[in-house]
Order: sequence, then structure tokens, then C-alpha cells
Amino acid sequence: GGEEVEKLRRQLQEAELAQSKVAAQSAETMQAVHDMADVIQNQKDVIADLEAQLTAAQKAVLEAEREREGAELALGEAEARRAQLQEELESLEFARKTEAADLKAWSEREQQDKVAEAEAQLKSARLAAEEDLQDLERQLQQAQEQAQRAQEAHQGALEEA
Repeated sequence: GGEEVEKLRRQLQEAELAQSKVAAQSAETMQAVHDMADVIQNQKDVIADLEAQLTAAQKAVLEAEREREGAELALGEAEARRAQLQEELESLEFARKTEAADLKAWSEREQQDKVAEAEAQLKSARLAAEEDLQDLERQLQQAQEQAQRAQEAHQGALEEA
């Protein structure tokens, strides 16, 4: 019966050894599962980080797009303002030329008026001078006639004497 006991004892030891091997393998498997879970969690964290970066980049792109649209709008407004100022400038230039032409025409009319006025004064002065001359000629004729009469009277007095 000693061999039986020995055989059973060996089987028991083998079973205990196998059990401890299984327990060790089970622990290794559990550790591997934990490690794998850690790796998966790390990958999830990396993915979440990358998604956050992607979201931030998309927001930045949208913001840049809005800024570009704002800049284009401002540029359009500036172009419109420049065109408006150009029109105003051309309008002012036209008005200045028109005023200059009006001023020149007015100046020419003013000159013509002055010339006409001077001609009228000259005509009036000429008429007055002609009238004075006629008066002088009449006076001269009267004086000559008086002198003639005085001469004749003198001559008559001499003949009487």
C-alpha cells in the first residue's frame, strides 16, 4: 500500500504544481489584460487629444475664414469709398472748371460793360465837346460880327468926321 500512497502523493503534488502553474498563468493573463486595458486607455486618450486638436484647428480655420471675409468686406467698403471720393473729386474738378469758365465769362462781360461804359462816356464827352465847340464858334462868329459892326461904325464915324 506504500506505493499507492506514494503514487497518490505524487499525483497530488503534480496537481498542486499544475494548479499553481494555472494560477500563475491566470495572474499573467490578468496582468496582460490590465496592460492591454492601459494601452487601450492610452490610445483613447491620444485619440481624444487628437480630436481636441482637430476641433481647435477647425475653429481656427473658421475664425480665419471669418476674418478673411471681414477683410474682404472692409476692402470692398474701402474700394467703394475710394470710388465715391474719386467721383466727388471729379465733380469738384468739373465745378471748378465750370466756375473758372463762368468767372472768365463774367470777367469778359465785366470788361465789355466797362468798355461800353467808357465808350458811352467818350461819346458823351465828344458830344459835349462838339456842343462847346459849336458854342465857341457861335460866340466867335458873334464876336466877329460885333467886331465887323464896330469896324463899320468906326469907319462910318471916320467918314463923318
